[in-house]
Amino acid sequence: MCRLFTLESEVCHVIGYRLAKAFLRKIYEPQRLSTRYCSALNLRATVMSLAAMRLIGFILGIFLVTLAVSMVIPMITLVAYERSDDLSAFLWSSLITFICGLLLIVRGRPDAVHLRPRDMYLLTTGSWVVVCTFAALPMVFISGISYTDAFFETMSGITTTGS
Repeated sequence: MCRLFTLESEVCHVIGYRLAKAFLRKIYEPQRLSTRYCSALNLRATVMSLAAMRLIGFILGIFLVTLAVSMVIPMITLVAYERSDDLSAFLWSSLITFICGLLLIVRGRPDAVHLRPRDMYLLTTGSWVVVCTFAALPMVFISGISYTDAFFETMSGITTTGS
């Protein structure tokens, strides 16, 4: 039974419940597979729980607040070397990043949430993209380069690919 359930859920997830129903009816007897059963499998396989999304948002908010606080280091360096002309770019970038991170954190951490592996993949990918998105702001404000170039440079710097 476990092997049958796994096959049915994989087929429902990959090709949709209508095609899966027709395909599986040819393999198995028709009375074992109903539209309700396959659509429930499809729904469970593709929908992420709101509590998991809330936890992912909470963790991304922590990353953004950490990034905003770490932008204080270049501000201190700019003040120490008397280059206050670029200070406003870091100040605004830090403020924007901090507010966005705070908006993600303000709802709080949900209780007793279990992240599945694919939720963790989303968290990992999202953290790289979101952190690089906000870390590119000072480069845009200071040097006036396009946001695409700033994002590319930030992503290569944070991921240490060095292209």
